[in-house]
Amino acid sequence: MQITKWIVALIVIAFASCKQKDTGKLTVIGEIKNIEAAMAQFPGVFKSDSIQLFLYEVPFGSDATPIKLDSVVVTGKNNKYSLSSQVKTQGLYDVMIANGP
Repeated sequence: MQITKWIVALIVIAFASCKQKDTGKLTVIGEIKNIEAAMAQFPGVFKSDSIQLFLYEVPFGSDATPIKLDSVVVTGKNNKYSLSSQVKTQGLYDVMIANGP
């Protein structure tokens, strides 16, 4: 009888702790090092001295197109960036370069 109570209690605790949050925030912070070398190697990607990055959500299990969540322009003078978005669930996310290889 005691063992049954413990098993039931553990199952209840497991289900209660697995509750999913409604929303959260995803933030990607980074820095592009040697941006001058990248400009020389991939001149078609850079507009003057800047590059644009995009944050996409990649939907699971379907042929749906990725959803653009945020974008940022990174320059040679300011090579640090931050991309963020409100998200509802865990998922697969991708950072892409505009006109990138």
